[in-house]
Amino acid sequence: MIILPEKLFHSDFYLTHNAKRLEHLESLNLPLDNLSVLEVGAGIGDHTDFFIKRNCSILTTEVRNENLEILKKLPVRVMKLNLENIPKTFDEKFDVVYAYGILYHLNNPQEVLSK
Repeated sequence: MIILPEKLFHSDFYLTHNAKRLEHLESLNLPLDNLSVLEVGAGIGDHTDFFIKRNCSILTTEVRNENLEILKKLPVRVMKLNLENIPKTFDEKFDVVYAYGILYHLNNPQEVLSK
């Protein structure tokens, strides 16, 4: 049985967990208005709207093709990006790199963070 991303990302558990993550992010009161943001491992973009509402310039990235198709419907730049194999030509600079809940998906998070 294949579970579509929309079903997986909108299960009761995920919605509750995601709401708590966004609540925590909001509670930090970070001065994010109008900044450039690299969002890595965006899934289907459940956190992207947080930055859209703050008028950020966003590059949203994801490795899974089925999620990328959903992300392409958002008013942001979208790119396929595998954090464990970042192209050498990827040299864009950002004010914020947002990687919430992605590190446990990586084989070698320390190596990725050192780049």
